[in-house]
Amino acid sequence: MATLNGWPEARESAVVRIVVGGDANGVTTLDGDVSTAFRWLLEQFHARVEPISEVNGWRSAAFNKQIGGAARSNHISGTAVDVNGARHPFERHHPGKRYSSGFTNAQGRAVRAILKEAGGLFGWGLDFPVGLRDAMHFELANGTTKADVAAFVATLRARKAAPIAATTDEDEDMPTADEIAQAVWSYRNAKLERKDTYALLRRTSANAEAAAHATIDAQGIADAIAAALPEGNLTRADVRRAARLAIQDVLRAQPEEPSTPAEPAPAEKPAPKAKAKAAPKP
Repeated sequence: MATLNGWPEARESAVVRIVVGGDANGVTTLDGDVSTAFRWLLEQFHARVEPISEVNGWRSAAFNKQIGGAARSNHISGTAVDVNGARHPFERHHPGKRYSSGFTNAQGRAVRAILKEAGGLFGWGLDFPVGLRDAMHFELANGTTKADVAAFVATLRARKAAPIAATTDEDEDMPTADEIAQAVWSYRNAKLERKDTYALLRRTSANAEAAAHATIDAQGIADAIAAALPEGNLTRADVRRAARLAIQDVLRAQPEEPSTPAEPAPAEKPAPKAKAKAAPKP
């Protein structure tokens, strides 16, 4: 059976679980490039729209029928997710009431910006017909092919491989070093409280400092930090921003090269004493 966007029904063996944000259970989506694309979408949502506390994805055809889902729901193919459903309701579940998406205008603009960056790969349930609007729902857009998803994932990998451009001016939304210290070094996640995030960051900071003494490889440092962090703690964007500031701080903290001491100036000779004038002869 093909789902509404044209993708075939997915068996449980064909889906994979990913964890983004505060939902420790994660979400299951179709394995491969589809999973990578949805991970990016959810990371962007978590970082730029609102923290993710609950997200749901693939469901079997039997379970979908049990909960009253659409007969050909895209969830059955593992190509749709529902994010923070308690905040962003499905209009059909609240008949006769004025519908609210649960998003502020600013959040709505942030979602639109993310979808635009994906080049139309994803559809948003808020754009469904009146009566069926579903603000929690994101899916691969109708007619999207495997080749489309693969091309998008290739652009993500290209962005990751590209070096971080050096600049002396901070971006307008770039946090200050103090903000990084507050937000990153004191970061705790209640669901990962057994993980000593502080120790992990301290260790990767030492690696960053050592690397900075030799050569500044911003992407390498960002990758090292990302690899050391527990899954779901920080987004890739957070890591890149933190690494960039960390590099700048390390460089500022480096002792200046000792300068060659200047030759001492020759001591000034005392001015010759004036000869006493002879007393006038009487």
